[in-house]
Amino acid sequence: MPNGSFQASCADPNTLPYLTGVPHISLGCYGCRKSKGLAAEVMLLGFKADMLEHIVKVLEELKKDPTPSCRGKRLPHPPPVESGHHVEIGGTL
Repeated sequence: MPNGSFQASCADPNTLPYLTGVPHISLGCYGCRKSKGLAAEVMLLGFKADMLEHIVKVLEELKKDPTPSCRGKRLPHPPPVESGHHVEIGGTL
């Protein structure tokens, strides 16, 4: 997704997605940020209306807690080490 080319809150998140069909992100211009009271961590995202359903689905997936599905995964066991053979940092077998 391209970032804003003008960093303007009017052109980047509104006009460019309308003309190109590609979502755009922008920090917004200083005047917009100050007049709207936008917090430092806020960015602006513009997209065409036909993308809304997809964006909502993605955001719903992102808010799910991944812990339950991750807990069922098992890491592979390390290979057995024969007695007397080990690797030291900077060493060799």
